[in-house]
Amino acid sequence: MPKLRVSVGPDRFHQIIARVNDIGKPTEIDTPLFAGRVLVYVKDFCGVTPDGTPPVTDCSYFDGRSRKFGILIEGRFKAREGIEPYTGDEVQFGSDFDFLPPSFPRGPFKVGMKIARMVDPATSFEENPPNGRPYIMSPYLGAMNTICAYPSPAALPRAVLIAHHDAAHPHEAGEARLGGFVPIEELEGSKRVQKNPWRFLGDSTFAFVDPEHPRSVAQRRKHFVVDSGKNRKDFVYDPEIVYTTSFFTNWYDLNSLQLKMGPVNLDISDFFDAMPIRYALRSTRLAPKPDVTPGPMEEETFCTIAFDLVDD
Repeated sequence: MPKLRVSVGPDRFHQIIARVNDIGKPTEIDTPLFAGRVLVYVKDFCGVTPDGTPPVTDCSYFDGRSRKFGILIEGRFKAREGIEPYTGDEVQFGSDFDFLPPSFPRGPFKVGMKIARMVDPATSFEENPPNGRPYIMSPYLGAMNTICAYPSPAALPRAVLIAHHDAAHPHEAGEARLGGFVPIEELEGSKRVQKNPWRFLGDSTFAFVDPEHPRSVAQRRKHFVVDSGKNRKDFVYDPEIVYTTSFFTNWYDLNSLQLKMGPVNLDISDFFDAMPIRYALRSTRLAPKPDVTPGPMEEETFCTIAFDLVDD
């Protein structure tokens, strides 16, 4: 019986099998464009592991939640001499495809796109881009269900600090527990600071405009789509800030590649027998293909997450 394989890497040509549902072992990524890590959750995971050990079938991430899988991305977009930082309009997240098979269900797909745009109004689809690789994309600022930001290690001396809590440094009264890590804001204070303070923040919503009035997910998406995306175009990703995001949905059962999205109910395994379901964090800036083979320019890629079924 086919098993789910989850692969993560900086681009589609350089991926490794990920450790699913293992919060202690995310996939690290470090390229000239991006430094970060990716963690993937899959409910009832019974698929392939990197070393053949039994899979972690489930975890507390799914407790009380209807979602079927989750992708957590944490990292920063690196500064490069002579190159402007990325804007909110340039960094995108979504799915890209090697091709669309002749049997691609365009009718149900159009219905699905209408539902997707109700959730995220900035979602776009291009069937025939110049490089021949169709995609469904949305600006990263709106595509993700949650998004947080905090200073990278290099920025800590001039920024608020983030404390790590453990048995020797327990939570204080009133602080919420988020998988062992809690965001604590303090000026050079008494809290011990992790040498490498990167960690996942959980389902918090980063307040982009007014920290005293955090925005809901819907409000954040609206903020970055109004006025033809003016706020999104004005937003600049700081190379010294780590952005932590999560994307999740209850539409896909990835263990069997079943899609249920409103009135759309499909077995999509036949459409992805020759390519994986792939999610990509990328920019709209073009660059040579990551495998340096001849071909049209492609969008710069920061990381990819691929799901496919392989024979046991």
